[in-house]
Amino acid sequence: MKRLRRNPDESDPETNPDPDGEGSFSKDQHERKCGLSSMKMMGFFVVALMVVSVVFSVSIVLQDPPSDGVLESGKNVRFLDVMESSKEEQVLEVQPQKKADERIGIQIRVFDTGTGPFQHVLDQIIACTLKENLLPDISTEKPIINQSQKSKAVLVTSLSGGYFERLRDMYWEHPTVTGEVIGFYQPSHEEYQQTEKQFHNRKAWAEMYLLSLTDVLITSSWSTFGYVAQSLGGLKPWILYKPENRTAPDPPCGRVMSMEPCFHAPPFYDCKAKRGIDTGAVVPHVRHCEDMSWGLKLVDNGSELKA
Repeated sequence: MKRLRRNPDESDPETNPDPDGEGSFSKDQHERKCGLSSMKMMGFFVVALMVVSVVFSVSIVLQDPPSDGVLESGKNVRFLDVMESSKEEQVLEVQPQKKADERIGIQIRVFDTGTGPFQHVLDQIIACTLKENLLPDISTEKPIINQSQKSKAVLVTSLSGGYFERLRDMYWEHPTVTGEVIGFYQPSHEEYQQTEKQFHNRKAWAEMYLLSLTDVLITSSWSTFGYVAQSLGGLKPWILYKPENRTAPDPPCGRVMSMEPCFHAPPFYDCKAKRGIDTGAVVPHVRHCEDMSWGLKLVDNGSELKA
């Protein structure tokens, strides 16, 4: 949702004084009445409703965001609706995870061009899991005598199967320093995104749901796939910061403030003042995202984490 217009005539300067997208609002829009509005979009923009004063009635409803998250509160209805109309239930059958003491999800989305897997992405994932004590380190010198009875199941989702294979082999070939048993699982690897194919999309949705069932979650920057998973599960994940120049960033990851998705294209224009503003400081429950400095997300001020 980039801007609102009084009528569809974009060429009319009277009704569209701002063709650059900074905002086109007028006072009489506040008096308009709309019983129901429906939109289908490829992005998440609920947070914008809290900072755009034109959508007056909606802003009041969302003044106090639900503590369980905008997406998390309706996850069961959405998931079952999709699964009833498909036959991808087999994607969910990652049975070994049920026996583990802890389930960890790693959602990998790479925006670099070229053929992966990329070493810097793998290095970043390993650095994050070790630095945050999410996975134990491995021993390359001698076997661990003191065996732990604990086990961890790691669900990896990625278009590429290469990251899963490298992580699996790393823990398969070497014991952990804690003696814990680590198992890796990947439901699918489609190799490339196929947005218009329903079977591909259903697999993606099933994997988002699987990630939402984990105890600990690691997600990738700028990825709506990860946003949906964390929101459905009510999880505050560790997010992998976006690499630059194919170099793993330091620190490799950080904990997010809230479970809510990041809105990538927020409004930035104050209609009353007729100037640009910092929309991350307009209302108490909205902050800039950890992975996208200009993006916005809903936060719960009472439990906000200091990253």
